[in-house]
Amino acid sequence: MTEPDVPQKELEQIFSGRYEITRQLGQGGQSLVFCARRRSDGALCTVKQVRPEAIADLEQNLRILRRLDHPQLPRFHELGQGDGVLYIVQDYLPGVSLKQILKSNRNMGVPARWPKVLGWMLSACEPLAYLHKSQPPILHCDIKPANLILRQDGAVCLADFDIARELTGQTVPIRAMSMAYASPEQKQFLPLDQRTDVYSLGVTAFQLLTHELPGESLFHRPLPRRVERLLSRCLAANPERRFQSVGELREEIQFTMNNVQ
Repeated sequence: MTEPDVPQKELEQIFSGRYEITRQLGQGGQSLVFCARRRSDGALCTVKQVRPEAIADLEQNLRILRRLDHPQLPRFHELGQGDGVLYIVQDYLPGVSLKQILKSNRNMGVPARWPKVLGWMLSACEPLAYLHKSQPPILHCDIKPANLILRQDGAVCLADFDIARELTGQTVPIRAMSMAYASPEQKQFLPLDQRTDVYSLGVTAFQLLTHELPGESLFHRPLPRRVERLLSRCLAANPERRFQSVGELREEIQFTMNNVQ
């Protein structure tokens, strides 16, 4: 258990005692994330500090969070402020991240088997399809193993909407990103659409299967040719050559899992 850098009582007072801070979950850059228990019903939540550099995007970020209503996405609860610092309260997503699974498998020298990885991809397509079909559509823009949470029931949940964007005619290029998983168009600060999330999901699957990132490794493991083609299409540098939607990708994953031995 990590001890909170922010005094527990001080943080609880920001929310007038509605939450009991139980532990610090993590820290990235200048952002702190805490696990909390809502006193009214015992539900677990996360309390996330809003990074100073993210304040400019806070209005759009909150608008997106308030729209989320899917069992594999975290629901927004409230916004708190103390000593000039903002905190966002959301659902706690129980489970293990695919980053943790990747690390464990890498330590054992045993990559995940392709049927399991495709199953995770298929499950992740559900919340992604929900986001992309919303009006206006929502792009996650940060799909990676750390943001995919595998629940005990096998469903994959999608976390961390810090750099998510609504797809409108006024979509602003994203300046912050996870470079190893970002699509070529995202790295070039070009306008984005749903295919950027398809690319990032492909990078995640490739890494889970090979323990390397695209460009660092070829498919040196014995994978069925159709699985290789599926991943290669996700990872096409030209968006026109990728799956054009998560729905199209989902159909190909289902066909592959049902017909490839």
